[in-house]
Amino acid sequence: MYVAYFDEVKPNPGQGRHCYIVGGVVIKMSHIAEVEALMTQISVETFESADLIPETEFHASHIYFGKGVYKGMAMERRLEIFRKLGEVLNLRDKIKLVYACINTDKL
Repeated sequence: MYVAYFDEVKPNPGQGRHCYIVGGVVIKMSHIAEVEALMTQISVETFESADLIPETEFHASHIYFGKGVYKGMAMERRLEIFRKLGEVLNLRDKIKLVYACINTDKL
């Protein structure tokens, strides 16, 4: 059995993005506890909390642009968060990455 999480990025022609992208992570149930522990560690290091609340969520656009709970956080620290999240996503024996891209200009 697997657990999957998907999210989307909508097209934004004004920024030159004409594709609708759906991406996700798929994790085998036997690896969930290990991956969750790694994510909890990053959460505690980042937010000093392991609580699963909106203020402890990792949103790439918020991290990148310094929005929401990342407002005022130094770029170097935000890049370090990306690095740590990337290390988790790079556990290819435990996590599979999937995506689909739909070019809306061709619909």
